[in-house]
Amino acid sequence: MSVIGAENELLADSAADIKRRWDRFDRNDRVRKSSGKAGVVDAIAIGEELLKVRLQLGHGRWLRWFGNCLAERSIQTANEYMFLSKHQHAGDLRECSSIREALAVIRGGRPVVELNAAAGTVTITFAIAQRCVAGSNKLSIEQALLFSLPEQLQLRHSLEHAHNLYLALPTPPTQS
Repeated sequence: MSVIGAENELLADSAADIKRRWDRFDRNDRVRKSSGKAGVVDAIAIGEELLKVRLQLGHGRWLRWFGNCLAERSIQTANEYMFLSKHQHAGDLRECSSIREALAVIRGGRPVVELNAAAGTVTITFAIAQRCVAGSNKLSIEQALLFSLPEQLQLRHSLEHAHNLYLALPTPPTQS
């Protein structure tokens, strides 16, 4: 078998493994959500596999491979899983209640917004690092909120509301 043939076979096997893992992840997603388990570990494992293929292929070939082998999947989701994999040691991600929360922990500043339509509540959890809070202002808090809201959630809030959220944040210790 030629080197190119062996590489193609390896890539086909990798695609099949990633598809199986991702399908299993999707099937278990409903169970995870109802039990409160995040699936962060599974997302990291998928990200690791994707990173291996990406490293082997390089940038130009990677996107083509992804489009051919995982066309039914979102490149944005794949990028998030690879990001989780690359930065999995940034915090205790296994304690996160969702992938969105794990991404927020890594990025150190985006609030996690969760809508509970049944209870009629919106929970906003700030995972802002102390250094980010010290430099934040009303506008940056509002922009962070707007950026992290799920697209389907049409929550209107004013600058005053964002300011009230800002005022409710714990005061960071002064830095010497």
